[in-house]
Amino acid sequence: MKNTLYSGRTRARPPRIFACVVLLVGLALAAGGIRLTLLGGSLYYVTAGIALLACGALLWQGNRWGSYLYGLLTAATVAWAMPAVT
Repeated sequence: MKNTLYSGRTRARPPRIFACVVLLVGLALAAGGIRLTLLGGSLYYVTAGIALLACGALLWQGNRWGSYLYGLLTAATVAWAMPAVT
C-alpha cells in the first residue's frame, strides 16, 4: 500500500532513525537524572529526559508536535543555563 495524500503526492516517512536516537538519549538522560536527583542534584535532567522521550515518541509517529516540543526543550535549556553563565 502506497503512502500518499489525496492530492497524489507521496507522503514523507516519519524520521524513525532520529526518533530512535532521541528516545535513547531521553532514556539515558532520565535514568541519569533520577540518580542525580536522588543524590541531591537538579530535577532538570529528569524533566529533560522525559521531554526527550515524549519528543522521540511523537517523532516516531510522524507527529510534528515532536519537533515543537524539542524546540521548546531547547529554549528551556538555554533559559535554565543562562544564570550559570552570568
